[in-house]
Amino acid sequence: MSHLSSFSKLHTPIPIPPVLPVFPPQPFRPIGREICANSLGAFSGFGRHTMNDFLFGEAIFPGMPSYLLCEDDQRFEDFVSAIEAYLKSFTTDEFYNKIVSVTNSCNPFAFNDKSNEQYMKRHIMVFRRTWAKVNSDLYIRYCRLGYLDPDHTMGMSAILLVCSSGINTKLFAR
Repeated sequence: MSHLSSFSKLHTPIPIPPVLPVFPPQPFRPIGREICANSLGAFSGFGRHTMNDFLFGEAIFPGMPSYLLCEDDQRFEDFVSAIEAYLKSFTTDEFYNKIVSVTNSCNPFAFNDKSNEQYMKRHIMVFRRTWAKVNSDLYIRYCRLGYLDPDHTMGMSAILLVCSSGINTKLFAR
């Protein structure tokens, strides 16, 4: 009996790890779809228009696969900080004074035309717009990231605008 117990101590079977379920690979979901799908979680408060405007301001294409954002730690940290800054823009005194507190009727159920007009002018940058204003800092960022075709010829009004704004065009040299 002692011989058998020493044998079993020396030759204990190796535990077999449990079989983990294998999930089929997920398609590379675009960052825009991820933000809208998670609007009750990490992206609370984001809908289609805020997602488009936020990504435009951050020079991120809404169709970019979301995993690319997580590959670079610095870019991800910048993204998280930008979310916080973007959402804070809706809690400023200026936002409350110009958008939230403006009424156009004593009827609380009437559509607030004044507030809507101010909101559309100040806070919807690209969603359902046929054109968008691009400030010089964002334009330079798009150029540096290589998002704009350097061989594209803009109209004369755009060239005059770039030259008169004091943008150093040497920044865009290849």
